[in-house]
Amino acid sequence: MDSDPTIIIPCNTMGNDDMFRELCVRVEPGKGEEFIMAYYNEFQRLIPVQEAQPFAINMELAKRGACSTTFVNIMLQAVPTIFLFVFAFIGTFGLFMQNSERRVREFALRLAVGATPRKLLVFVMLESFVVTLLACVPGVLLSMFIYEYTLPEWTGVCITVLVMVMFSMLSTWYPAYRVTKVNPAVTLK
Repeated sequence: MDSDPTIIIPCNTMGNDDMFRELCVRVEPGKGEEFIMAYYNEFQRLIPVQEAQPFAINMELAKRGACSTTFVNIMLQAVPTIFLFVFAFIGTFGLFMQNSERRVREFALRLAVGATPRKLLVFVMLESFVVTLLACVPGVLLSMFIYEYTLPEWTGVCITVLVMVMFSMLSTWYPAYRVTKVNPAVTLK
C-alpha cells in the first residue's frame, strides 16, 4: 500500500507571530480538486481552532490573473504616453517648421553668401540641439532641489534628456532639410 505524499511542517519553523504562512505544492495533473478537499479535511482535523483558516488556490490561475493585471496597468500607462509623445512631436515639428519658414530669407542669404546645404542643415540642427539642452538644464537643476536622486533615478533623468534631444532632432530634421532646398535667387528678390 502506497502512502500519500505528506508535508510536515514543524511548529517552530512556522513561528508564532500573526503573519500569513504560505506553502506551495505541486499536485499531479487532474488531482487538484481531490488534493484540495483532502487538504481542507486534514487541516480541520489537525487544527480545529477557528483562528486559523486554510486557503487553497490554483497558482496557474493566480499567475494568469496577476499577469493580466500587470498587462492592463502597462497598457493604461503606455497609451497616454504614446499620445503624449505623438502630440509633443507634432507640436515641436510645427514650431520648427514655422520658425524655418519665418527665417527663410536669412537661410537664403546664408546660402547666397557661400554656405553649403550640408552646413546649413548642420547649423539648423545644432541650433535645435542647443535650444533643447538650454530647456533641459533649468528643469534638471530645479528638480534637484525637489527630489533626492539616487543612481537609478539619474539614469532615468539622462534617458529623459536623451529622449527630448532625439525628439528635437527628429522634429527639426525635415524643416532643416526644406531650408537647404531654398533657391536664394527667388527668395531674395
